Amino acid sequence: MAKQGSKKEYVLTDAEKYIIAENARRLEAERPKGYADILEYANKFRGLSNVDYSTFPRFPQNATISAQDAFAPYYGNQFNSEIAAAKQYADELEKQKISAETWGKTRVQVNPEYYDQLSKQIPIKTAPLAPHYNITNDKIIMPDVILYGDLMTNLSQKVLSKNNYGLKEDYLNYLKTKLPDDWRDTLEHEIAHKLDKEIKFAERPPATLGSSELSAFKDFGYMAGEDHLATGLAKVQREQYSIAGKRFESPEEFKSFIFDLSQLPDTEKAISSFSEEARRALRPQIENAKLVKDYYDKLEFWKNNQSWFRGGEPKVKGNPDMLEKSAQLIPALVTNSASTNYSS
Repeated sequence: MAKQGSKKEYVLTDAEKYIIAENARRLEAERPKGYADILEYANKFRGLSNVDYSTFPRFPQNATISAQDAFAPYYGNQFNSEIAAAKQYADELEKQKISAETWGKTRVQVNPEYYDQLSKQIPIKTAPLAPHYNITNDKIIMPDVILYGDLMTNLSQKVLSKNNYGLKEDYLNYLKTKLPDDWRDTLEHEIAHKLDKEIKFAERPPATLGSSELSAFKDFGYMAGEDHLATGLAKVQREQYSIAGKRFESPEEFKSFIFDLSQLPDTEKAISSFSEEARRALRPQIENAKLVKDYYDKLEFWKNNQSWFRGGEPKVKGNPDMLEKSAQLIPALVTNSASTNYSS
């Protein structure tokens, strides 16, 4: 005899299951995505090879990111205090007149708005294009992780060197295990460009063959340009805090760090704790520091030589202006910089 009041179990039809699944997918697609979603997406590619484009993870739609999202994790619960210290340093720079008349004067100023812009969310879209920040539309364009890896793998050694990467063989080995990290670091690079307009550099002192050696006219590469100094140095600053537990808090600290590195026999080994993106910023600094240190040593000797036969003042070697601007800028950074419609 059947039990009275028993309920018949309801079984979903295939059509109902499809509708429920489609609604779930739609709600997920419409959900605002943030930095955590973007990192989750990138990490799905760790260790993958021969990815089937028809099934590989899709980039989060409706995603936005702020500089603070990307930079705060490096500082943990000290982010706000480190921001305050950087801002205080920038305030002191702001009180001084920006000048390039003589070395040692203020050559960099950071607008207070720089720190206010850290929390501003901007859209990030994926497209089969080189990574860039679009200033006009205020958004970041990134290729998907696999396409990014393909683009970087196919770069020639000449192009890599111009962009301050190391040996191609070493970089390809780096990408084999660090592709998601390198993609993320490039995303950090692009979000940092959001802050470009808040940094002002003094003009470089004029250099002539009469006052400067040929090395003073050397092109140190992509990351040595003033449109990328702050971007690269901010990455160095963040990783320095992660590695050493302390940011560069004064120009002297940074110059001492770079000069020390420049005197080592194997600088690549010395900076191996940093990511490839940070090493891109450090390589031109170290290369320049080798020349500038030699010039500074000769200049100091010349100044202290009271002999009638000491000769004329030594010619400028390397690019002291770049070193001094970098040293003055980095204590103001927790992030960062350039100003073209497409910066990469």
